[in-house]
Amino acid sequence: MKYYKLIILAAFISLSGFNANAQNSNGLEASVHLGIPTEDIEDAVNLVYGIDFNYYFINIAEVLNFGFTGGYINFNGDQVLTSESANLALPDASFLRVGGLGRINFNANVYLIVDLGYAIGLDDIEGGGFYQPKIGFNSGKFSFFVYYQKIYTDTRFPNYSSVGLGATYHF
Repeated sequence: MKYYKLIILAAFISLSGFNANAQNSNGLEASVHLGIPTEDIEDAVNLVYGIDFNYYFINIAEVLNFGFTGGYINFNGDQVLTSESANLALPDASFLRVGGLGRINFNANVYLIVDLGYAIGLDDIEGGGFYQPKIGFNSGKFSFFVYYQKIYTDTRFPNYSSVGLGATYHF
């Protein structure tokens, strides 16, 4: 239950940043992403999709930005995953993610983002730590990125990971 307080706090902080524009590195961003599973769940999941909200509030010399991230991700699948110890049925696995992020702006258009935090498991799935590096290209109010993400869950469940593409809208 204490994680829901973190989500509410992150949402409150994120909603206070609507005055940012695309040229300013601080402010609110909304992203959607679509990907394919990798590693442990590659055969059991067929599609990964999600939505994220990022809020940058620390800007250092127009090169480094730090802030909060929160979002929802769904690993869509209903096949059977086999492991050495047991067969695990993996229906949809959903997570609420809360964490921090840092962005390095290489120039006005190219950037690298790393998200780190905790993914709260929904659908009777254990949560765990996550990281998600993204490399992107800025294009005015929109930016486009490729990503890799991994969620480390309890040892009874597989680790969830994916690669994919996404788009971000800068408020």
